[in-house]
Amino acid sequence: MPYSKRKKSHEYFIYLANKYGRIARLVVGTEPLILINDAAEAKKVLVSPDFEKSTRLPRLMIGLADHGIAGLVGEEHRRHRKYLLPALGPNHLKIAAQASVDATHKVMSQWGLHATVDFLKCMNAITTDVIARVTLGQDVNAVAALQLDELPPHLRDLSLVTEIIAARTYIPEILWKPNGLAKQDAIEKTKSVRLFLQTIIDKRKKDWNDMDPNERIRFSTMSQDEKLRATANWTLVDRLLSANYCLGKTIFDDRDISDEVCSFFQGGTDTTALSLTTLVVFMARYPNVAQKVYDEIDMVLGKDGIVTYDSLSRFRYLECVIKETMRLENAASATQYRTPSKQSIVCGYKIYPGDAVVVNTIALHRNPLYWDHPDEFKPERWADGFVPTPGSYLPFGDGGANCIGQRLAMLETRLVAATMLQHYQFDIAPGQKVNIISSATVGYKSGLKIIVKRRN
Repeated sequence: MPYSKRKKSHEYFIYLANKYGRIARLVVGTEPLILINDAAEAKKVLVSPDFEKSTRLPRLMIGLADHGIAGLVGEEHRRHRKYLLPALGPNHLKIAAQASVDATHKVMSQWGLHATVDFLKCMNAITTDVIARVTLGQDVNAVAALQLDELPPHLRDLSLVTEIIAARTYIPEILWKPNGLAKQDAIEKTKSVRLFLQTIIDKRKKDWNDMDPNERIRFSTMSQDEKLRATANWTLVDRLLSANYCLGKTIFDDRDISDEVCSFFQGGTDTTALSLTTLVVFMARYPNVAQKVYDEIDMVLGKDGIVTYDSLSRFRYLECVIKETMRLENAASATQYRTPSKQSIVCGYKIYPGDAVVVNTIALHRNPLYWDHPDEFKPERWADGFVPTPGSYLPFGDGGANCIGQRLAMLETRLVAATMLQHYQFDIAPGQKVNIISSATVGYKSGLKIIVKRRN
């Protein structure tokens, strides 16, 4: 398939929608897929209790994070999600907000007045340090490592997780072993990050073991409001460990906890970094849009203001720009896979249990039935409270298996973008191929050099 060889499957999905309309069937590798290109039917498939999360994407996580939320389906997925959601509550978003601003300022201090940088690499460093703060309660020094000749082993292995998933996307599972992508290969290649995470888990377990048993009993009898106050600053690791200690049995073993952290790193770093990179490309290509963003930021913050969690609601045009970026070039454009739990009708066709159904997000985002001038970058379309047709805008999916970290991702994208654009203007470095490619995610993944220049 020429699209696959060029890593342009996102273009193929648009082609299929244009050619076949509301629904299409294709074969990827050896597996048939049913592609949904209709907004109402996409909404139904994603939110209906008659459709479950498919095993297609979880299989990509084998040996990497198959015990984490990204690798689970059915009741196990719902159980993990229930325990994880409080780790993304308002207090944790405020922690993530400060971490986002801090990490961005650290990166900008490396840029100086003028530099040409591998922009996606910089954004991945920021998002990695932010996710570390939320999940582990500590830095992993990804931003600092930008200045090193060689990544520390745990950061190298974290990047390998994404690379292995990307490679598996285009190779049938039967060929994973000869290509070094089998379960044991994945475990061996990422052992450094496992050891790093286990050290943190062991430390937090010791803290729980050292806790007065009466304190544990008191916690288990608290009201919901008391628990919310007492756990306001707990990390994701704390949340999972608390289930074990408060219930007096192992609900989440060390592998479960380690895999959940890996799931958050895998799902919460690359996609946000790609969105930020694409946003900067649009700023470089549309200087009139960039100027409106600069004017808004300057008006909100003044000369020496600092971007904060509380100031976000005032960046209304920037939010329109981010939404339009995620519409035109969504980093997670083919990740919403479902399968019916019973025979169902979709777009007039019978769909059976076990069938892999994927919502064609990128085609829905560019469908002229739902969008005026769908291939144009028009942030103004989001002004004045515009609400898109249900099912036509799905950057984070929908329903019970949507992106669990979508509020964190939007918060982080807005804060990092506002902080950078307050201080810098951006241009695409000449003499390079500017190329969007797709694997597990979609974006400028082959390395994009951006000229960063301090604003006057």
